[in-house]
Formats: sequence, structure tokens, C-alpha cells
Amino acid sequence: MKLLSARDQYRPKFTDQDALGIAERLFGVVGSVKELPSERDRNFYLRTDSGDEFVLKIAATSEKREVLEFQNQAMDHLVKISGKWICPHVIESLAGERISVIEDKEGAPSFVRLQNYIPGKVLADVKPHNEDLLYSLGEFIGSLSHTLESFSHPATDRELYWDLKNAISTINQYKDHITTPERIAIVEQCLEAFKKQVVPVLSQLRTSVVHNDGNDYNILVRWPGPPEKHSFSILDFGDMVFSHTVFELAVALTYAILGKPDPIAAAAHIVRGYHSVFPLTELEIELLFPLIRTRLAMSVSISAYQQKLEPDNEYLLISEKDAWETLYRLRAVHPRFVTYAFRQACNLPPCPQSETLTKWLSKNQKQIGPLIKTDLRTESVVVFDLSVGSLEFGNLNDIQDTTFFTKIVTDRITEAGVRAGIGRYNEPRLVNSMKEKKHIQYGLAETPTIHLGMELFLEPGEVILAPLDGVVHSLGNNQGYRENGPTLILEHKASETNLTFYTMYSHLNEDSLAELALGKAVKKGDQIGRVGAPPVNGDWPPSLHFQVMCDIFDMHGDFPSYALPSQRELWLSICPDPNTILRIPVDHLSKKSLSVDEILVKRNSLIGKSLSISYQTPLKI
Repeated sequence: MKLLSARDQYRPKFTDQDALGIAERLFGVVGSVKELPSERDRNFYLRTDSGDEFVLKIAATSEKREVLEFQNQAMDHLVKISGKWICPHVIESLAGERISVIEDKEGAPSFVRLQNYIPGKVLADVKPHNEDLLYSLGEFIGSLSHTLESFSHPATDRELYWDLKNAISTINQYKDHITTPERIAIVEQCLEAFKKQVVPVLSQLRTSVVHNDGNDYNILVRWPGPPEKHSFSILDFGDMVFSHTVFELAVALTYAILGKPDPIAAAAHIVRGYHSVFPLTELEIELLFPLIRTRLAMSVSISAYQQKLEPDNEYLLISEKDAWETLYRLRAVHPRFVTYAFRQACNLPPCPQSETLTKWLSKNQKQIGPLIKTDLRTESVVVFDLSVGSLEFGNLNDIQDTTFFTKIVTDRITEAGVRAGIGRYNEPRLVNSMKEKKHIQYGLAETPTIHLGMELFLEPGEVILAPLDGVVHSLGNNQGYRENGPTLILEHKASETNLTFYTMYSHLNEDSLAELALGKAVKKGDQIGRVGAPPVNGDWPPSLHFQVMCDIFDMHGDFPSYALPSQRELWLSICPDPNTILRIPVDHLSKKSLSVDEILVKRNSLIGKSLSISYQTPLKI
């Protein structure tokens, strides 16, 4: 495989005036000229006095004719099947040639071609990259894969350093040009993930010709606006190669997520669009994340080398800053979470083990014991409505006051003459919305408000029992306002399956942690903790937060107990309904619907409270 060690001596040496002379002599084109940015070739934009536009492409001296013929025929194939705007087409010379030969001033030969110029904005210059645009981009890349699937050429099977299947050679060749040890370590982590997750299954992946360079400067957007008017074209077929089909999508995703505050959400919209046109296999979905990180690692490694060759070439630096920022962002995301997000985008169950766990719990009720000594299956409980629009509470600011919140809960439980109150699963809440955990997506701010567990509002010191056999996975004392407080996570095995799952117990008292040890075996019915009191329990009313997790993403001692509304279904798949273990009758969990008159009475009683909610501080985005 020819790498970049001598790339600078293969690049053709032609000026703007040279390009004008070549265009007039070979193609009869006369007009103005401007050089376009490129890595290996020389590309010139030409405009005639009559307004006709062309691109003159002078290939690197190392380029082979058969490779250029391969590119020409691929463009012909795309134009024939998908329409003239999908990519440029080649214009014959005055001598009837699609590829001509010229020489520079030193006598070095180069191949030259003339293509039509496609108007539009490069994707990098189109703002904003909203959900509709990204979905349409995915559809376009999917149609590219679908069309190229039926294309072949003798020159397709070539070695190219930008081909993802050559990532190991490429990264090892250039990563040492990166000057920061921390950044070298990030690149090496990406490479190790590629070796471990991708290389062993390459033979199982579909293959086809791929364009292989769907970056945001090679994709044109015409008539940006409403989704029905999005139209895309793709340029620069110089990196086209026969490789694994999913690499097409991985490359496009890599560049489309650059600069995005939430790269995974942006990528998911593209994946959804791609899958709607060219369905992905489950294995391909699983490999997308390591492939994206590997492509980024290749990009920053090659860029580090190229900067030494041409320190003044801005084109070579154009995406390096965003590439590093994206690598840092992706380092903080667990790979399985990304896979679940991409599965959801493809209309698959996000967390595939969730359904298996729910069925196992339903079939093995005899293996499940109570969580507290009160039998929640038979005794009455109070169900608290903490949802958006609830009429049970007054001013949201009052609920943020833990003393006031605790009094409401305690008074309701006492008045009802019951032992426990219930906070519901999958409830969209405002009670958590004033925490400073905002998430920016497409310029909008979200707060995690979807409750992923159930609360049992109990007396402080109430004994908590293990509902299932398991071992202590981890312990954590998560202090702070409205955090989880002292927390226990148990690990369980579902018998007769290979399934591991977890249960979490939060808002405990601190003594609970002292009485447990990592790896300690617990049996159904063993005491595993006691209910804590504010503020040490995370500053909540005395309660137990109970949650079931199919995947814990290598976290220890804590886990998210609320989800972003935009990620609701994803997180509910990861954290299935804990009532499959608690077994509280559904009618006990239902809230009695109020009549219109009852609602008016309730609202009037809260005038000055529920109607006084206001923005405290303008939201900065």
C-alpha cells in the first residue's frame, strides 16, 4: 500500500494561468479561473463569459489511468440510475477523449479531465444541521450505497491509506507525528477498539464499491430549506475503493457530527435516514461507533503528518480542531449506549436484552421476594403525582424546598392511614427540572426529567430487603442536592440464560454502606440497607429509589435516575419497569381522574402557587 511518505512530490505543479491554457487548448473553454482546495490533485473552477461552469481536474503524477476510468464509470453509473445532479459527469475533450495527458514545465505527465460544475453550498456551510437535514443526508448516503452496490470495475480493488480496512497501517504510520501524549493515547484507544471489535468480523460484512469520502466539503446541498426541498450531490471520487459497504455510512457520520454538541443524537438521525433506504444489519449497527472513532483517529494522524509537509495549507487543517473536540466528546460516551441509540434509530429494540429480562422476571416470580416488610401487593398505598401538570403540589419552587416537600408527602401518607407512598416509573417530572444538568441539542436546552425508577416514600430507617439473589456490584455516597445519596447496586444473574442485570437502591442512610462490601453475596430476603433522611440521602423526602438496569455501562456506585425527554424510549429500554419486581397492582398505581369541577376546585386552592411558576433566569444557549 502506497502511503503518504512522498505525497508532496506527486502533486502536480500548475498555476491558474496554466489551467486556463489547458482548458482552452483541450476543451475550447475560455473564461476566468480559481483554484479549489484539494489534497492530492489540482482542481480549478472555470467560468465562461456566457456563465457556463466547469471543474478542471489535474491528477497527481502517481495516478493510474485505470483508476480514473474507474471513477469516470462510477459517476456515469450514478448519473444514469440516480439522475444528473447526484454527482458531476465527465465532458469529452475536443479530441473526443474523457482522459487527456498533459505535461508540466519539467516534463512530468499528468492526466486531466473536465467535469461540469454543480452549484450549491457545501454541507459545512449550511446552517443549521437540523433533524430534517440530517435525516435527508442519511437517505442520500443510503441511496449512494444502494446504487453503488450494483457497480463493479476491474480497478476497484486497490490499496488506499484512507480505506478503513487499512486503519491499522495508516494510524501506526502517522500517529507518532501527533505531539501530545494524551492525544496519542486517545488515538491508540480508538485503534485498539478497532482491532478488538471490527477486525475479527470484517469477513462477515457486506462489500461493494464505496465513495469513501462523504465529508462535509464533498457533499453539496442545493435549495436548503424544508425537507422536501433538500437535494444533495457528492463530489471528489478520488478515494473510491472496493471495501466494506458500512464504511460509506461510517465516513459520512464521522464528518457530519464534527462540531455538534450532541454528536450521537446527530448521528442517529443520519443512521435513521440511511436505514430507511439501505437497511443495516445488526452487526453493522454495532460497528458504527468504533468505525467513526477509527476514522477520526486516521484523520488526526494523517493531518499531523501533513502539517509538517505543508504547514501553510489551510485545507489540511480545516477539520482537525473539530476532529479532536469530537474525539474528546466521544471518549465520554459508552460504546453500548451508542449502539442502543443507533438500534433505536433503525426501529429495533434499543437494548435487546430488555425484553428477555422482562419475560424472565414474569416467568420467575417465585424467585422474587419483597423489597420491604410491608406487602405492597395487597396493602393500600398513596400514589403521588409528580408529573408535569400535577395538581397535587403548589409552586414548583416550594417542591424544591425539601422540608416543604417532605411535609406534603408525610401528611398525605398519614391522612391515608397507609405505610408507603409511591413515586411512579416513566413519569415526566418538573421536580427535577431545576437541576443544572441541561443538555443542548439543535440550540435547545433539555433537562433530564423522565423518571427511570420507582420511589417508595417510607419512614426513615425502614429496612430494605434484597428481592433477588445477587452480589454487591458497587457502593457510592452521591452527596449533593437532589443526587442519589448513599446508593447500593446489586448484580444478578437470570438463571438458564446468559443475562446479567442490576438493581439500584438509592437515598439510603450512610450506615447501609458501612454494612456492605464489594462482591458480598446476598440472598433473597437479606437486609441490604435502611431508608435515609435528608439531607444525607441526596436531599429528598425519606424514600427509597428503586431501579432496574439491563446495562450499567461500567459505572460504579451510581447511575442516572432520570432521562432526557428526547431519549425517553432509549432509556426505558435500558431501565425496564421495576414493577416487574415490586408487583404492585396496576390499579394501585393509577391516579383517579378528576372531573372538570374537581380540577377547578383544586386549581383555585392553588392560586398563587401553581400559577406563580416563572422563569428564574434567562436560559443561555
